[in-house]
Amino acid sequence: MLGWISQFGFKTFYPIALLVKTPLPFLVLCLLSLPVIVQRRARQWPALAFLLAATGILLVSLASHVNIGIRHVAVILPLLAVATALAIGTHLERKAAVHRWLVPATVGVLLLAQTTIAVRNRATAIGYFNALAGSEPAKVLLDSDLDWGQDLFALRREANARGIEDLTIAFFGTLRQCQHQLPKLTALVPGKPATGWIAISENYYRDRSTFQLLKDPCQPKSAYGEKEAPFKPFAWLHAYKPVAIVGSSVRLYYVP
Repeated sequence: MLGWISQFGFKTFYPIALLVKTPLPFLVLCLLSLPVIVQRRARQWPALAFLLAATGILLVSLASHVNIGIRHVAVILPLLAVATALAIGTHLERKAAVHRWLVPATVGVLLLAQTTIAVRNRATAIGYFNALAGSEPAKVLLDSDLDWGQDLFALRREANARGIEDLTIAFFGTLRQCQHQLPKLTALVPGKPATGWIAISENYYRDRSTFQLLKDPCQPKSAYGEKEAPFKPFAWLHAYKPVAIVGSSVRLYYVP
C-alpha cells in the first residue's frame, strides 16, 4: 500500500482501498445523502441502519491483517447504495415541488457518469481505480486490487498487434503461459538485465514478492523458492519507460 510492503497489514488499508477503487459518482452520491441520513427523524432510521452496518464492517476491518483486496469488504458498497437510495427518496418526498427537479437531475447525471465508467472499464474491471489514485494506481495498491494475473489474454492481443515474435516475460499468475498462443516465451531472470521485448507484471516490477515467478514460462512447477531470487530483482527496469501498460497489470517494454 502506497509503496509499503507489510506481512501484518495496514490499519488504513480498507479505507484507502474503498476511496480509490469506488467510482467517484457513487462516492459523491453517498456524501450528498449523508446530511439527510443523519437527521434526527424517525423516517431516516432505515437509511441510518444501513449506514451504521457499513460503518461497523469498515471499523472491524481496520484490525485485519488480511489486506489482499477490497473484495473482503465489498459488501459495504451495496449497504451504502441502499442507504443512499432511501435518503434520496425521503429527500424528494419532503422537497417542495418547485425544487424537485434539482435532486433527480443531479442523481441522473451521476448515475449516467457511473454507467459510463462501468462500460468504459469493463475490460479491466479488476484493476479499476478512480482519479484519486493518480496516473499510476500501482503506486497506491497492488495484489488482487490491480494485478491478479488477469491480463494474459490482453498481453496476447497486444503482442499480436505489434508483431512480437519473441517475448521475455515475468508474469504473475497461474495460467499456463505457453498454452495460449503467445509469442515464443523466455523467462525474465531475476537480477539479470535483458533486451528486446519484455513483459512484466506490476507485482514483480514493484518488488511485492517473487511468488509464482517461473524459471521457465512453460513449466508451472518451476517457480523460484522463497530466497532464490535477489533483493529487488527487476530494479534495473526502472530506468526504462514502458511502451504500453497492457490491461491494468502488465508493463510492456522494448529494450534495445
